[in-house]
Amino acid sequence: MNRGDLYLKDHGISEEFAKSQGLTWDDNALYIPVKDINEKILFEKTRNLNYTPEGYQPKYKNAPGSSATLFNLHKIRDSPEIVICEGEIDCLKLSQEEFPAVSSTGGTSTFKPEWAEHFEDKRVWVCYDADGAGKIGAERVLKLIPHAREIRLPEGIKDICDYFIAGYTKEDFSSLMEATSLTEEIDVNEIARDMLTLTMKDLYEIKYEKEAFIIDRFLPVAGMTMVSGDSGVGKSWIALDVIRSISDNTLFLDHFAINHPKVPILLIDKENGLRRIQLRSKGMGIINSEDIHIIEHPHKFNLTDEVLLEEVRDLIIEKEIKVVIVDSFVDILIGSENDSADISTVFNTLRSISTEVSWLLLHHESKPVPNFRRSSGDRARGSSNIKAQVDYLFSAQRTKKLKIINIEQGKARDYEKLPKFAIEFLSNGEEVMTGFRYVGEVQDEITKVEEAGEFLLEFIDENPNATIKAIEIGGDARGITKASLKRARDMLIEKQLIESTPDPTNKKRKLFNKLEVSEE
Repeated sequence: MNRGDLYLKDHGISEEFAKSQGLTWDDNALYIPVKDINEKILFEKTRNLNYTPEGYQPKYKNAPGSSATLFNLHKIRDSPEIVICEGEIDCLKLSQEEFPAVSSTGGTSTFKPEWAEHFEDKRVWVCYDADGAGKIGAERVLKLIPHAREIRLPEGIKDICDYFIAGYTKEDFSSLMEATSLTEEIDVNEIARDMLTLTMKDLYEIKYEKEAFIIDRFLPVAGMTMVSGDSGVGKSWIALDVIRSISDNTLFLDHFAINHPKVPILLIDKENGLRRIQLRSKGMGIINSEDIHIIEHPHKFNLTDEVLLEEVRDLIIEKEIKVVIVDSFVDILIGSENDSADISTVFNTLRSISTEVSWLLLHHESKPVPNFRRSSGDRARGSSNIKAQVDYLFSAQRTKKLKIINIEQGKARDYEKLPKFAIEFLSNGEEVMTGFRYVGEVQDEITKVEEAGEFLLEFIDENPNATIKAIEIGGDARGITKASLKRARDMLIEKQLIESTPDPTNKKRKLFNKLEVSEE
């Protein structure tokens, strides 16, 4: 028995039924014919049986040149009732159980508005997987087909195949169908479902998969990553280094490993023209790859244009895009960046395009407020809902050395935040940007000042007659700058560990107040 046989068996699909639907399989893949409404084969979709979340190969692959369509389309023609489900395998399982069913070949997030007309005169049910992506996909279909009813699978059942494998019968599924509410009547039931609880025992028994990354600790396989920074700090260069490192499988920012090399990338750059992108890419040594796709007319990219968004969905599916880079976030906003509801709309729209890619969003930072230290998570300009919506958030900050910038992480979904680190711009003799050098971790300024304060108290206790020069030399030996010593002195005065007025009877206090060091 090869892996194709085992896959069908694990999903409750008989060999006889699979063959009757035109499926073929071997030890590596399941080959699913996709037909038009008259059952003429349009293309073949492949389910990769070697797929793992940590691997480099895609889970599904559509034939080159194909676009998203409805699988089992002829069932709409033949039946007054239809179930719309999430994938081809669930669709086949329902068909085997004698329930007419269709699904999109484009995945969870793809259901074209024009498909809705196929269901106008039919009784329609929607049954997607019981996870976050399934919920978002089902909501999209329900909005497009208002008379559809939603089937909620029992708690603990992930999808339709799991439902039947768990021992439920076709009669049970029929009962689920008849027990559904109309879409507009769901609100009360929605609240009840959302308020379900887990016991701690239940929580401990759940096996969560480890977060998978394309770029280790920086860019997840699926999700939202944002890099914010002032204009000109180098965000676009960081995005180009993402493209360079993935395309030729070298370290990102001279430090971070690539776990999924050579995956297709889509760049939507509304900040820089094609000529500038070309010059910069050549300088960075980005390889001439057909897996790197650039929107030729990015100014047309508009989140309110449903037709255009559908084209982007189809492009992501056709080219098997795994990373989408948007430069910059402010250029795709719907409404105000300071409005929490508008921000939610933007992110929900991006997720409606695809929840299966890694989004990298470049964004500007807010202006600093005098005497207020912003955390890295507070630097992104606009509503605080931005931080809530993204999975990973980084801030790029200028330093006094113009070619060095600090990167600080403001949010991490499933991991401890990365330590703050510095990178250096590299260029050739003609001042053409060629890449980055990883400088190393950067100690937070607050920690530096506290360390300097501890040094000052300790040093003067041991050396009560020490000169200011001796203090500075001692601090330099510990890697403490003159600026940090001055800030530490001010901090100790504020904490009343020393007095602000020199006391001639107390050498320590007097020495502190004589300490005059210049800012670096």
